[in-house]
Amino acid sequence: MTNYILQFILQLFTVAIIPLVKIWFDNSNKQIAEQFENLSKEVKSTQDRTEKQLDRVSMEVKNTQDKVDEVTQIGLQNRDSNKSIMSYRLHTEFSEAIERGFTTSEDLSELSGLYKSYAEIGGNGKIETLFNRFKTLPIKNRRTNKWSN
Repeated sequence: MTNYILQFILQLFTVAIIPLVKIWFDNSNKQIAEQFENLSKEVKSTQDRTEKQLDRVSMEVKNTQDKVDEVTQIGLQNRDSNKSIMSYRLHTEFSEAIERGFTTSEDLSELSGLYKSYAEIGGNGKIETLFNRFKTLPIKNRRTNKWSN
C-alpha cells in the first residue's frame, strides 16, 4: 500500500507539480525579461536625452567662446587705438612743455599718470625719452604764474 501511495505521489509530482513549477519559472523569467527590456529602453531614452543636452551645452559653450574671442579682439583693437591716442597726446604735451621751458604741477601730475598708463599697455621708448626730459622741467604755478619750490 505504501508503495502505491509513493507511486501515486511520484506520478502526481511528475504530472502536476513539475509542470506547475516550470510554468511558474517561465512566468518569472518572462517578467524578469520584460523588466529588463523596460529598463533597457529607459536607459536608452536617458542616454538619448543626455546626448541632446550635451550637444546643446557644447554648442552654447562654443558660441560663448566665439563671443569671448570677439570681445577679446575688440579689446586688443581698443588698446592699440588708445595707445596711439595716448602717444600722440603725450608727444604733443611733452614737446610743448619742453619748448616752453616749464610745466605746472597739474600737468606734471596728469601727464605722469597718463604716461604710466601708456607704459603699462606697451608704450615705446620715444615717449619715455620725452617724459624723462619733461619731468626735469621747472614747475610754475598756473594761477600765480610764479615758480614753485
